Amino acid sequence: ILMNTKIEIGGIHFGILKWLKEQKYSLGIAEFESMAGSFAVFEALGIKNTFDVSSNVFYPMYLQFLDFGGKPLDVTKVPGETAEPGDWKEGSTVFQENSNLCNLNIENNKKLNYCKKIHLNDISKISYDNLYNKFTISGKQPSLMEVLYKKIKIHFVNQHPLGIFKTFLEHEKIVYIGGIHVEEKKILMEKVKKENNKKPECVVLVSFGTVKPSGKLNPENIEAMFGLFQRNKSCFRPGLVRMIKYLLPKNYNKKQIYVTDKNINQQKILSEKNTKLFISHCGQHSLIEAMYAGVPLICIPNSNDQFYNSSIVEHLGIGIYVKMLEIEEGRDDNDKNSKFEYDFKEAFNDFFSHDKYSKAADNLREKIISNYYNGRKSKDVFLDKISKIIGD
Repeated sequence: ILMNTKIEIGGIHFGILKWLKEQKYSLGIAEFESMAGSFAVFEALGIKNTFDVSSNVFYPMYLQFLDFGGKPLDVTKVPGETAEPGDWKEGSTVFQENSNLCNLNIENNKKLNYCKKIHLNDISKISYDNLYNKFTISGKQPSLMEVLYKKIKIHFVNQHPLGIFKTFLEHEKIVYIGGIHVEEKKILMEKVKKENNKKPECVVLVSFGTVKPSGKLNPENIEAMFGLFQRNKSCFRPGLVRMIKYLLPKNYNKKQIYVTDKNINQQKILSEKNTKLFISHCGQHSLIEAMYAGVPLICIPNSNDQFYNSSIVEHLGIGIYVKMLEIEEGRDDNDKNSKFEYDFKEAFNDFFSHDKYSKAADNLREKIISNYYNGRKSKDVFLDKISKIIGD
């Protein structure tokens, strides 16, 4: 675009930048986390009303770029992205001022904030320099990414307002619209959940999403999990497991554990009253669906925002976070937690020893569904916010 490359529109040749600048725009919308360059284009086209729409969480490291009335950012109120299991559950010492865990969280947040600030500014300057030098472009360079971020009118986030950390800082520019894909389908929006009479009273769903269906589990991990499922016959008749089949144990009870490597109707399964537990990677869509369904979780994260989401699940009391990968500094995603099988067994047994997770998930669902039927629809929130800024 900056090179003003010639294009043909309606049989007439135009310079693309010149043509784009001649158009009228109400807004520019993109995902900053993965498409930050879009906001440089918006600036070049003179678009003032820019919106960030994220498919993930609002990462705490971006809070530093928002204005909190001139006050310094309180990093004690938000978790670091590499929080460990138990760090943010009720009663954790992370909430105690000057405790080791609280101080560690502050240190991690400051480090992540610094790295993000340097990364945004350095990467944008290097990218601009390379682009202008390579194509001998003259003129003023776009603003640095930090500047572009600060100009964004609203950050729409794929989280439900009831599905965030209770201590997370509020800001008028952060708007939660998570749940649109659930509310549009209506499958999970029934006020009263129904039993599936063709299934046992208690079913466990195991699925790690479509990108990494194995959840990075190895055959030994899966064999240990299946052994645990088969011993807990009170709630695995049958279990539904979505898994790559070459990872499966040679011998397991196929009458008790149903396995598929095909796509499943996850919302339909979660909507059924029989489904008592969801063992998941806790990716954003799966977490939101579980919250709307009122199904508690055992989270086994393997990448991206899944670690952060797993801490949210613990924080809200709707499930348990089991660490499979070591996420400390200097490690990569092949470093496994040597205690994973033991930790999973403890979590699984803990879940079935009482009903506190189920009750918490039910209570959260009731609040979400009540808000929906009282007029709080995620899509309407999204459209209303944009309309108020750009005008009807």
